[in-house]
Amino acid sequence: MMKTKLFTAVLACLSVAMLFSGCKDDKNDDAVHAYVMRAAITEAGDLDALTVTLINSELESMCNQVGTKILTESEAREMFDLMVKQIEKSMESIDFGDITKPVGFTVTLNYQNDGKVAFSKTFTVDPK
Repeated sequence: MMKTKLFTAVLACLSVAMLFSGCKDDKNDDAVHAYVMRAAITEAGDLDALTVTLINSELESMCNQVGTKILTESEAREMFDLMVKQIEKSMESIDFGDITKPVGFTVTLNYQNDGKVAFSKTFTVDPK
């Protein structure tokens, strides 16, 4: 049961983040970059390898649906900060079940052309 709750909870957090993955029209002269969002479980806690693989596969699928966004660096930073706030807010109201060891997941916004991480944030779900 714990694994199902955690799986659902992490996906719910990332679903909230996806709402902020739209991009604005570029109205200024700043250089624009293609950004792509990625997310993955990075600290497994009690989760077995198969569960982590399943969750990460689902997260990758969600991120692929979002696709690449063309943003200036300031727009990307603004978008990422909004995503982080929304994930943190949604985590406050989610029942993560009976976990006994912390589980972490990381959300990154990468430059598409070279894969370099532009912005990154790790979230940790701690035992209650």
